Amino acid sequence: DELLGRGVGETAGVHELARVYATYLHGTSEPYPEARMPLVRGMRGEREMVEDLEVEHPDGRRVLLQVFGAPIRDATGQVAASVAVFQDITERRRVEEQQRFNERRLNSLLELSQRTYDISEGDIVQEAIEAAVELTNSQIGYLHFVKPDQETISLKTWSKRALELCTAVPEEHYPLDRAGVWADCVRLGRPVIHNDYQALPDKKGLPEGHTHLTRHASVPIFDAGGVAIVMGVGNKPFEY
Repeated sequence: DELLGRGVGETAGVHELARVYATYLHGTSEPYPEARMPLVRGMRGEREMVEDLEVEHPDGRRVLLQVFGAPIRDATGQVAASVAVFQDITERRRVEEQQRFNERRLNSLLELSQRTYDISEGDIVQEAIEAAVELTNSQIGYLHFVKPDQETISLKTWSKRALELCTAVPEEHYPLDRAGVWADCVRLGRPVIHNDYQALPDKKGLPEGHTHLTRHASVPIFDAGGVAIVMGVGNKPFEY
């Protein structure tokens, strides 16, 4: 019950398993394919193990399971039933994904550092923001400089995808008091995350032609006691 989030339904038919137990392909809203379910494969006389089956509990929480299924045969060797064994691998997968992320981040930093003598400052900034977009699974990103007076933002660089989607006329300099919540990391001096941007009461809107924003995260980079750079990414398919 703890793994499945509900009791075992003794009358659940083969074609009802995905619905009764709310099973999905990992990371999607797609019901888990009946033909791939280890319990179903066991009824066909096959052994099967999968690690991409998620169960959604009644409270909305999802648990990633490793499921092993096998047939149970009678005295004549015919398949009489099927058995499945479940193991929660949610934390294991989280650790694995974090390790992969750390490796990608270090590789990106190493590659960028090795190219600093071969490319211009502008190209370095562009590659840095593109790497940030990729590493955070975002769709858009930007990197802007903050003037020493801490009151003006010099709009510097957007990711290539952001430029493709945005038709707003860019401004070179932007007063901090006019900037929306995307500049809160400068005002607060800490990273800021907005996972429901459209619901924010004080977002101040976006210029006409700006990319539609659903989620946003930004971080300040400090130098000589003040914020020197603000880097942000947006529109990740799931929460930051």
